[in-house]
Amino acid sequence: MIKLKNIRITKAIGLILLFIILFTLYAVNKCSSAQETDMIPSGTKKPKHIILLGASVGKAWDISELPKRINNYNYAFETVTVYSFDKSKELLEILNRSQNKPEAIIIKECAAYFPGNFEEYKNLIIECVNLCRKNNVVPILATVVPVLKSFPLRSLLINLREKKIRFPFHAFDGIITFNDWIRSYANKEGIVVLDLEEALRISCSDRHLNAKFAKKDGLHLNERGYKELDKIVIPTLNKIEWIKQ
Repeated sequence: MIKLKNIRITKAIGLILLFIILFTLYAVNKCSSAQETDMIPSGTKKPKHIILLGASVGKAWDISELPKRINNYNYAFETVTVYSFDKSKELLEILNRSQNKPEAIIIKECAAYFPGNFEEYKNLIIECVNLCRKNNVVPILATVVPVLKSFPLRSLLINLREKKIRFPFHAFDGIITFNDWIRSYANKEGIVVLDLEEALRISCSDRHLNAKFAKKDGLHLNERGYKELDKIVIPTLNKIEWIKQ
């Protein structure tokens, strides 16, 4: 009798423990779901799909994770990486999508393409803007991230080490000229600008890349630089008059 009683007690304890475990798992799951719901702003429907069409900055920035980093889910981001100034081919592929077509595309060029053919660069940007508008997609123009003051020397040393013949001594001048044109053209056309230069430069009077945001090559950004860019995305997107789909 005592043995049978012990078995019944053991089973009862086991059932109680099982109930506690199951209840705990249920409570944790419910809490987690509630937290995820709280992270999405109330009244938000489907987030607007934004594509960053760019090169190294776009890839390293990992803008697709921006909503999680800043806890804002009004927008969803995607990066399409193209390692050339002319991005018209990739842009057409995006615009011809049957699914997951974006509401807006950020057209972003890299400092590595400067100096270059300024007139050709302008025409390519205008072509991209026109393509977006014809397809009812909002174009967003980004200024080019500038380079460090010491970039010419750093670039020369890197190129010599890699046995390359390229001396971009006038890269900075080309970048500043292009950025000034981007702002002027965007203002004329009513286009919103994601001003990367303004966010990362030393000051309005010294428009070189701030050293605290740069990697050793004087061209690419470090983690601190990308965190700085995180701050300007949503305020920029909130300026847009969105096209009714």
